[in-house]
Amino acid sequence: MEDRVLVEQGLPSRSLGSDAAALFGVFDGHAGDATARFAEAGMAPAVLRHLDGGGGGGPVTGPCPGGLREALARAFLAVDAGFCTDREFAPELRSGAGCTALVVAFDGRDKLVAANLVRSRGRSRGGKGREREGE
Repeated sequence: MEDRVLVEQGLPSRSLGSDAAALFGVFDGHAGDATARFAEAGMAPAVLRHLDGGGGGGPVTGPCPGGLREALARAFLAVDAGFCTDREFAPELRSGAGCTALVVAFDGRDKLVAANLVRSRGRSRGGKGREREGE
């Protein structure tokens, strides 16, 4: 099965200040499930890294000034870039692997933020794409 589901409740974010924060996602893999598995495993840590600043796995130096919305957008880019540069997934990239993703974040109080990626860069441009608004 090429689809993966993410359910993370009680996200431990200092920035959100609520133990009810949550992240939900659906990842539809293409040309195998490698990209969907990678996105499922990496999305919550990437969102937290960008929300709170620092942490392992990336050059984040401080909290996102744009809050949950910006952290989610940056997390999408970070997970996509991570897949495209991870040597373990080179065969999948060559075969056109990628995924479509929909992620919803809840701040634990009164805000929902949804983000989607129609195709990962690995699928659409062989990992050599550039960031564009809306992608």
